[in-house]
Amino acid sequence: FLQKESGRVNVWAEVSRRHSFAERLFRANFDLVQKSLDTSFVKGVGDGTLSEDRFHYYLHQDYLYLQGYAKAHALLASSVPPLVSALAPEAVSFFAKRASTLGSPDHSEHGDSNDTDVKRHANVTRAYVDSLLSTTATSGSWFLGLVSVMPCQRLYEYTGKALKSQQTEESLKD
Repeated sequence: FLQKESGRVNVWAEVSRRHSFAERLFRANFDLVQKSLDTSFVKGVGDGTLSEDRFHYYLHQDYLYLQGYAKAHALLASSVPPLVSALAPEAVSFFAKRASTLGSPDHSEHGDSNDTDVKRHANVTRAYVDSLLSTTATSGSWFLGLVSVMPCQRLYEYTGKALKSQQTEESLKD
């Protein structure tokens, strides 16, 4: 699905087919996307060299992040403007469904929610979740709240596709 050039994923093959405002923003900031793909964490996940301890730490942080992200979706679901509701009635159900799905990840993968390690946010996780919730809860703008949840969702989606495109039959056997 994603084309590779010189060992890097060619995002242009994917996004050039779409010309939405969101995709233009994604393209314009692709240098940040590439920095994310080039981190030792993402590379370690992709090539299987990430230590088990580091992976579990990430899962704990992801669990904490998803709890805040789910709350942000719940706030969006509960405050869809009348015009959006009239033009896109599925918006309320979309955000409500995302809130309930994201709010209850499989604890066997993310760790026991009573585990003290899970309760400790890394500074960056806490700062991001606090900013996300502050924007969706107190900005006074539903659209600003919506825009605040979109980039992470898009980056997660893209990173997952990029990692999947790097998998080989041999790496899947390991």
